[in-house]
Amino acid sequence: MKTSRKILKLDKTLLNKCRRRERISLNKHDHLTKAYNRNYFFNYIEKKVNGTLINIKVMSIKFLNSNIGIKYGDEALKLIAKILMNMKTSSIVCRLSGSTFGVYIEQTDINYVKNIIEEMINKISNVNIGIETVKISTNISSVIYKNGDFDTKDAISKLSISMSNSIKKGVNKFEIYNERHDLRINIDTIESAILNEEITLYYQPKIDIKTKKINGVEALIRWFSKEHGYIEPNKIIQFAESSGYINTLWKWVMRKACEDINYVNTNLGKEIHLSVNTSPYQLEHKDFIKDIKEALEETNFRRDLLTIEITESDDIENIDNIQKILGEMKDMDIKVSIDDFGKGYNSIDYIKNYNVDEIKIDKSLVKYLSDNPLFIKNLIDMIHTTNTLVVAEGVEEYFEYKLLKDMECDFIQGYYFHKPMEHESLVKILNQEDI
Repeated sequence: MKTSRKILKLDKTLLNKCRRRERISLNKHDHLTKAYNRNYFFNYIEKKVNGTLINIKVMSIKFLNSNIGIKYGDEALKLIAKILMNMKTSSIVCRLSGSTFGVYIEQTDINYVKNIIEEMINKISNVNIGIETVKISTNISSVIYKNGDFDTKDAISKLSISMSNSIKKGVNKFEIYNERHDLRINIDTIESAILNEEITLYYQPKIDIKTKKINGVEALIRWFSKEHGYIEPNKIIQFAESSGYINTLWKWVMRKACEDINYVNTNLGKEIHLSVNTSPYQLEHKDFIKDIKEALEETNFRRDLLTIEITESDDIENIDNIQKILGEMKDMDIKVSIDDFGKGYNSIDYIKNYNVDEIKIDKSLVKYLSDNPLFIKNLIDMIHTTNTLVVAEGVEEYFEYKLLKDMECDFIQGYYFHKPMEHESLVKILNQEDI
C-alpha cells in the first residue's frame, strides 16, 4: 500500500513538472505554429545591438480561410513556420500576428540577407496540405543593423515602411530598408516633428559603479518619423548647426529635459542628475547662459543637479572666453563635463585648461580595456588627481564593468546596464529600484 502511494506521489510530481514545462513553453511559443510568440521575440531581440530583422507577411491566408476553410489556413501557417524554423540561418522565428512572421538573424551582409529572403520566398511558395499543393504568396520587408544602433521601435517603423514598398512591387517581392527612404531635413520638418511628438528625448542612465543604481541621465535627441522611420541624431545636429537652427533646437532640448527629470525627482522623491550635451561653439552664443537660466526657472529644476556636457573638439580657438562661460556656470552651481574624452587629439589640454567636474572616457578607449587595462587605469588615476569624477561610456560587457570597478571609475554608461530609454521607461525602472 505504501509503495502504491509513493508511486502515486511520484506520478503526481512528474505530472506537475510536465504541466509547469508546458506552461513555460506556452508563455514563449505561439500555440498554433510552435514558433516563438511576439512577446518572447521582442524580449530576445531587445538585448541585441546588431543583426537583421525580417518581416514575412503571408498574403494568401485570408483567401485560404475564406474559400477553402480555416483548417487549411491554419495548416498552411504551421507548415510555413516549420519551413522557417528549419532554415539553418534562422536564429529565432516568431509569429508576430495572424499571418505575419518575424525572423532575426545575426548576419548583416546585405547580399547574404537578399539570398536568404529569396530562399524563404521560394520555399514558402508551394506547401503540401494533405494531397494538395497550395500556392502561397508572400511579401517580405527587412532592416539591417550593423553599427551597434539596434532599436526595437525604430525597427518596427522601418519594417512597416519597407513592407509598404514591397507590397507596391507585387506578390512574392521583398524590400530591404535603406537610406533612400530618409526625408530631406529642414526647419519646417523639425518643428513639425516636435509638434507631432515624433522628435522626443531618450535618457541614457548613468550608473554609480559602487551601488549599481542610477545616479543621473544623459538627454539624447531621437526622431521617429511616421513616414521615414528612425532619423539618425547626427543628421539632425548637422543640419541644425549648418543652418543656424542649433540654438533654437538646444533650447527645446534643455527645457524638455529639465521638465522630464524634474517630474521624476518631484514625484519619486529622487535626486537624479541631468546631463545635456552642447558643443564649444554653442557655449559662445550670446544667450547661452540666459537660455539655461530660463529653462531652470520655467521648470523649477535644481541647478546643482544639472550638468552641461561639452563635446571634445580639436578646433577650439577662444579658450579664455570658454573659461569665462564655464566660470559663470560654476557660479550658478551647474556642473561641467567633458564628453568623448580621448576621441580627439587635445584630450590632455582639456584637463589642463578647463576646471571641470567630470570627464567621460569615450567608448573607443573602453574597448581598449582588454588590450591594455593598465593604460585605462593610469588614465583614471591621472584624472582623479585633479579631483574630477570619471564616467566610462559604452560599457557593454561584464568584464568591462568589473575592471572599471576595480580601477575605481566613478560611473558607467552603456548597454550592460541600460540602453537609452523613453521618459516613461525611466520612471518605471527608477520605481523598481526602490522595491
